[in-house]
Amino acid sequence: ELNGSEYIRKAGYARLLHRAGLRVRSIEVVGAHETDWTRAKYRAKIVDSDGDLVAQQVGTAGPPEQEDLADAGMHLDELAETRAWTRAAALATGEGQTALVEVHPDKEPDGEVGHGRS
Repeated sequence: ELNGSEYIRKAGYARLLHRAGLRVRSIEVVGAHETDWTRAKYRAKIVDSDGDLVAQQVGTAGPPEQEDLADAGMHLDELAETRAWTRAAALATGEGQTALVEVHPDKEPDGEVGHGRS
């Protein structure tokens, strides 16, 4: 919980995917190094145990001054990949909670995250 709202962390989505027998693969579309550290774009694909595609999503980050994160330029790849990853995981699992990184990339939740997820 952060500021009274419940969020789920990437680790929580990882547990949900593991329980469902799903795996995630991240693909760099545009790396921050290609844009002089101004933006990044990643795609995440969720596949089942047979390798069949279950869900995919894109995550972007930047420009750094628009991200709520200190030294955002150096973290654009990680931020974009995590956004893609959690969006695809939300689609694949049907989990409706917003990933914390979507709204507060530099914050940690207060205490436990709802329903035992973290």
